[in-house]
Amino acid sequence: MALWSWIGDLVPGAIRGRFIGRRGGLLNAFQVVGMLAGGSGSWWWRGRCEDLGQDDMIWIAYAACAGIGAVLMGLAVWPLARAPAAHLTGESAAVDRRQRWQEICMV
Repeated sequence: MALWSWIGDLVPGAIRGRFIGRRGGLLNAFQVVGMLAGGSGSWWWRGRCEDLGQDDMIWIAYAACAGIGAVLMGLAVWPLARAPAAHLTGESAAVDRRQRWQEICMV
């Protein structure tokens, strides 16, 4: 809820729909890439364990996927932590939003 409120306050209304659409498209694309990478890595690790006769080590692939996913989720918070707070109202808020939006886009 806080993310949507922040997007509503910070992203200009003229481009808000495109921004949310692009954000959703990128989110879906990276989810597909992550699922394919996780599945491929698990499949590769399973074949490697079977070739070595170490069937009891298959769980490591699943633990590695979970660990990498946790690290990436933690890193996803970084851009939000750097984002400016938006708590102005009126005409000064519109000018400040444009300046803040430009600051974010220049990172």
